[in-house]
Amino acid sequence: MARLSQQRRELIYSLFLVIFIPLCLIGGALWLTSQVKLNYDQELRRKANLANEVFGVSVAGALTSNTTDPAAVLLQSLIDATRRQAPEIDQLTVTIGRGSELQVLASSDTSLVRQADTTIQSQLAYSKQNAIASLIASGEGNDREWLVATPILSPSGSVLAVSTMRVSLAAADQAMNAALMSSFIVLTVILLAVIALLLHHFRFVEYAELFRKQKELDQMKDDFISVATHELKAPMSIIKGYISMAQEETDLPKINEMLTIAFNQTDRLNHLVTDLLDVSRLEQGRTKYSVEKVDLAVVIKPMLAVFKMKAEAKQLTLDYQAPTSLPDVAADPNRVSEVFTNLIDNAIKYSRTGAVTITHAFDATTVTTTVADTGIGMTPDEQSRLFQRFYRARNDDTADIEGTGLGLWIIHQYIDHMNGSIRLESEKGVGSKFIVVLPRAN
Repeated sequence: MARLSQQRRELIYSLFLVIFIPLCLIGGALWLTSQVKLNYDQELRRKANLANEVFGVSVAGALTSNTTDPAAVLLQSLIDATRRQAPEIDQLTVTIGRGSELQVLASSDTSLVRQADTTIQSQLAYSKQNAIASLIASGEGNDREWLVATPILSPSGSVLAVSTMRVSLAAADQAMNAALMSSFIVLTVILLAVIALLLHHFRFVEYAELFRKQKELDQMKDDFISVATHELKAPMSIIKGYISMAQEETDLPKINEMLTIAFNQTDRLNHLVTDLLDVSRLEQGRTKYSVEKVDLAVVIKPMLAVFKMKAEAKQLTLDYQAPTSLPDVAADPNRVSEVFTNLIDNAIKYSRTGAVTITHAFDATTVTTTVADTGIGMTPDEQSRLFQRFYRARNDDTADIEGTGLGLWIIHQYIDHMNGSIRLESEKGVGSKFIVVLPRAN
């Protein structure tokens, strides 16, 4: 389960990179482009204001040194010359006050001459004596333009006229769009490179997982060879030795005794082979589970008759009192039997004095079963590794105790697949408690 969780985290992290990095690049490109465009617009506005102010000086000179009609002619030629020098100026108009309204005195659009100027920018610039700039859209393509209305003041400070200039942003927008298109092409290339790198990252994750599995397989092979050479060889040697002795013995009671010892060793071999087969099935996902309602008391009580003699041989007390209202659990009865057979057998095996106690507790959703002993106990380091394959605590207390280190790993897998959990509480020299939690049956 922990391995699966790690794989999911790696997959989620990789997917996050695939989505997050391109979004950051796209978002950064759009934000940078918008900032450049905004700064460029403001710079064009500033230049339009400056151009209008420079033009306004000429307008003020023409108006103060000429009467209206000659000034209009002079201003018209000035407007035409200005537009020839600055083709981005779409329209240039000079408006003067006539009574209560504004009237166009000269304009690049001659149809406006002597017509009333009703634009709000001109009105505000004339009345407020401040330059007014507005970003507008005009023309068939709705091109953006800066409309800048600048009041032209006399030496005394009164308003002589209003100069209105419309500066097209079409060329700037075309250049900006071309730059934006180029940046998106570059961004697309970068994104493809990033995606390629991320896919390569996936391959590295896959290779790392395969390498880890290969190391595990190699370790399993080493462990299996170690178990085969030690755990299998010892009982086979004993069996061979006692059968050989029985063949030469003539005393029937001694022959029976030797054959009994040989038989017990074959039982030990059978358990070892069964454990190895269970590990193989679990690793390959071939273990089948038949989940149904299980009465834990019905499963555990028959075991006590088997283990009672083993416990009494070591002068241990085997205590189990099932509550009358114990609810059923949702589990595989055969796997549950294997779980508690292993736990009770270990509790007796690793205890020299005292008692082995089995208790139950339950709540609205789970049933908790505790197998407690007064055995040799374990150190924190031993506890942290106990549910690993082939692990056995190696110390003076366990030197004479047989085992392969597979049983607890196997039952841990069984409990996980039945949506349960198992944990350990232990203290060196005091004893251990194995606590199994299984879901209640509906």
